[in-house]
Amino acid sequence: MFAPARQSTNTVKTLPSDIEISLCASHEKSEMAETLLLPVVRGVVGKAADTLVQRITCMCGVDDDRRKLERQLVYVQSLLADAEVKAETNGTIRVWMKALKTVAYQADDVLDNFQYEALRREALTQSGQSMASKVLSSFTSNNRLVLRYKASRDLTNVLQKIDELVAEMKRFDLVVRAEAPPQVLPRQTHSVLDMSMDIFGRDDDKEVVVKLLLDQKGQMDVQVLPIIGMGGVGKTTLAKMVFNDSRVLKHFELKMWHCVSENFEAISLVRSVTELATNRRCDMPDNIELLHRRLQKAIGRKRFLLMLDDVWNEDQNKWEEDLRPLLCSSIGGLGSMIVVTSRSRQVAEIMGTLPPHEVVCLSEDYSWELFSKKAFSKGVQEQAVLVRIGRRICNKCKGLPLALKAMGGLMSSKQKLQEWEAIAECNINDTNRGKEEVLPILKLSYKHLSPEMKRCFAFCAVFPKDYEMEKDKLIQLWISNGFILEEEIMDLTQKGFENDVTKSITLLPDSICKLYNLISLRLNGCQNLRYLPDGMTSLRKLRHLHLLNCENLERMPPKLSLLQNLCILSTFVVGTEDGCGIDELKDLQLISPKLELYKLRNVRTGSKANLHQKRINELLLDWDHKKCDILTNDEVNHEAAVLESLVPPGELEFLEIRGYRGLTISQWMRDPQIFRCIRKLIISNCPRCEDLPIVWLSSSLEHVSLSGMDSLTTLCKNIDVDDAESISVQVFPRLKEMKLKDLPNLERWTESSAGEPHKSVMFPQLEKLEVVCCSKLVSLPEAPFLTLLSCRGDNSAAGPMNIPLGCWPSPGKLDLGLRANVVVSLEEQQGQSQASLENLRCMWVRGEDAFISAFNLPKLRLGLGEGLACLVELSIMDCWNIVNWPVEELRYLRCLRFLHICGCRKLVWISSEEILSLPLLENLVIDHCDILQDIQELSTSLRLLSIGDCPSLVSLPSNLRNLANLTFLCLSACGGIQALPDGMDDLTSLEQLWIWSCKRIEKFPLGLLQRLPHLKKLSVHYCPSLQRHCREGGEYFDLISSIPEKSIL
Repeated sequence: MFAPARQSTNTVKTLPSDIEISLCASHEKSEMAETLLLPVVRGVVGKAADTLVQRITCMCGVDDDRRKLERQLVYVQSLLADAEVKAETNGTIRVWMKALKTVAYQADDVLDNFQYEALRREALTQSGQSMASKVLSSFTSNNRLVLRYKASRDLTNVLQKIDELVAEMKRFDLVVRAEAPPQVLPRQTHSVLDMSMDIFGRDDDKEVVVKLLLDQKGQMDVQVLPIIGMGGVGKTTLAKMVFNDSRVLKHFELKMWHCVSENFEAISLVRSVTELATNRRCDMPDNIELLHRRLQKAIGRKRFLLMLDDVWNEDQNKWEEDLRPLLCSSIGGLGSMIVVTSRSRQVAEIMGTLPPHEVVCLSEDYSWELFSKKAFSKGVQEQAVLVRIGRRICNKCKGLPLALKAMGGLMSSKQKLQEWEAIAECNINDTNRGKEEVLPILKLSYKHLSPEMKRCFAFCAVFPKDYEMEKDKLIQLWISNGFILEEEIMDLTQKGFENDVTKSITLLPDSICKLYNLISLRLNGCQNLRYLPDGMTSLRKLRHLHLLNCENLERMPPKLSLLQNLCILSTFVVGTEDGCGIDELKDLQLISPKLELYKLRNVRTGSKANLHQKRINELLLDWDHKKCDILTNDEVNHEAAVLESLVPPGELEFLEIRGYRGLTISQWMRDPQIFRCIRKLIISNCPRCEDLPIVWLSSSLEHVSLSGMDSLTTLCKNIDVDDAESISVQVFPRLKEMKLKDLPNLERWTESSAGEPHKSVMFPQLEKLEVVCCSKLVSLPEAPFLTLLSCRGDNSAAGPMNIPLGCWPSPGKLDLGLRANVVVSLEEQQGQSQASLENLRCMWVRGEDAFISAFNLPKLRLGLGEGLACLVELSIMDCWNIVNWPVEELRYLRCLRFLHICGCRKLVWISSEEILSLPLLENLVIDHCDILQDIQELSTSLRLLSIGDCPSLVSLPSNLRNLANLTFLCLSACGGIQALPDGMDDLTSLEQLWIWSCKRIEKFPLGLLQRLPHLKKLSVHYCPSLQRHCREGGEYFDLISSIPEKSIL
């Protein structure tokens, strides 16, 4: 039985996902009104010219007014681009534009009415001639006169207002512009790095970029490295750090810095680069051929570094046809580089020859360092109370360096506590510093949106801050409001083919191969799709082929290597037919950033795939073996050879291996350089493999998941400690999450080169650890930052599992599901152990003896029971040996708020004494307790009660009427309950009442429905008698009519 005790968080947040959006979205609507006017007027003009609208206006005799409205708005539209520019400095024009926007919306409403009438009549006509005849015959005399009168009146009012605004507009001397140019900030960057300035959190970024530059020293062609990130995140600062690094100074013979911003024209850019290369002014005429010759002469064969800062150009032709041949093909020596900084991923896709380096927002620690450095720099003392308030202000900046510096600088001038409190309560853009420094930078991204997309973006302001919504639903709302047209989302012949396909699709039509301009084909989730059309190689312009989760795809179309423009190929299924082998990947050099390879058992040699030359950072290798497959020794050796040949690039961030049947890992997996950027490693169904890749010293690895590795005995081998007296061996320095499942022979975490296990192992950053069915593992590592531990499975053969709570200062959640004893280590560092238990907030115990293992008396004597006094949530699941309510174990849980009892099939009764001993209990969920007969009394603090699948329960608690705080009550599949108890009308706080599959409940208690003033939802399912009374004609039908939400099924 599911009870909505707490709301699921499995949704997408629209605003926090992008700091630019979250800061700009709260910008005052009045400041954005003028920039949103052009798409509004454009939309009204389009609607005025609509054929359906014309049909009705002609019928009503008001088509002259419609044509006049269209002409006036077209005239206004032609001048709005100039009005937007002048409105930046002219308040009168801003006021006029707001008035125009109001009238434009009124005109839109009037035209909507015409359009609706046309669509309504068209739908009736299509439904049948007889019906249409009745409608048309009735649309005479009075009806037509009423519509004509109303339409004429509304159009006249709108036209009068438009005429007045047009007359006022003529005083502004507006001129026709092709398009409103994006606002260009008065900003020209340079390469000089202020050495007195503290830079936080960018050293790792600098090392990565510098290494990338130096590693290209043997490349013949000029390589382009994009640095991307949102506005204000520090791209230019990082570029300066790299530009001025001593290793870069020595490596490149010539270094140049050019701020591009809006001007991406070939002549001006080549002229500027030439001047930088020669260190003198270039007076040559605007002839690109002459300028190029001068540039070739200036640079020659020198190894150069060109920094192009703040690039916005998303026109591929400008780069591919105009600038790339001039800058990348005919100048410079081996290893020459161009580094591009931009906010746009599309710029990176167009210009980059290397995977982009993304600059992300600062961590919480670095954010505080930067903020506090600024805030406490001018006499403001770093007092504890100011630090506490300062952290709240710091958190509002979301790690954005620009905002942190601006707000830190602002706080340095604030000496009073009240001033700090006031700023902590307001938004960043409500402060003068926020408006002057942060918003102008972030607003530039908004200015570069098309007029239509500005309108879509502004629509998000109608939702509360941090409102959660689904992406597809938001797009549908845009379409429904007329902000974008559906054909703009899905333009098959010109832009792309993106369809929300269903799982039932098994075959694509051959006609898709005639869409010669097709750029993007998205087939993610077509689980029954087996083949793609063989003629797909005719789609020579195809750049994106998305095939994620197409689980039954048999092979790829033949000769896929002919699609030279492919940049995204998410999935490649190796076939045995000619032209379907892995060697088809050889010449597809552009594919990035993710590649999934399936059916590697069909590969003869993987070296022809040239994976190491591709720009992929996420790689999945799947041999597609079932667990029962039996391989010969030759086949096992062949798989090892294939894995050896699939050498990935050194920038790999994600690696997953499935179904590999070799005995050992490949040689490249023993090279730490391959994994210098690795963040996530997943290995599954590799039963013969005895070793892991050498990743346990990686400084980037954050997630590891291992399952189905039957032969793995030791996680980390050959680790020797220099200091023999060292207390513990530290491995996986940055690992946050580890999952170990179905590793039946895993015994040790680490061992030395002599094969000796280490006494103690520490994972210094580990936060989540899950151990499932690892029957020989009897110890857990030290993990000072562990917040979640889950141990499940049968380890009875190996002895008790030792849980060293003394080595975990802050475990937030503990999930125990062992059939053997769990030994909780408390004897070491007793004070710290007690503190660890006090930090424990959530505990799940599951399995036959799990509850007994976790709560038996010897452990209570050690203080475990008292230590659990701070526990807030407890789930007891599938503990079949619990017969009576666990009195002794639960009497200490005075802070418990959530209690879930599930699958305790021998539990017979719950006494009043023990429930009432939980004074703060708010949520109680009891389900699948087959022989539970009685619940005597409940805690009066309850807010949610859910009882489900308890067929032996014959009545509800006698004190149910005393639960004045109860807001949610759910009964499900409790066939033994014959009636709801009297006195439920005292549940004055009840908001939701759910009764499902309780067939013996026939009526509500007398007067109940009249005495639940706050009831917002009533749900009655599969209760025949109760349903009949609630439906139309039943005795409860009128009584429940005022309940806002009802579900009677």
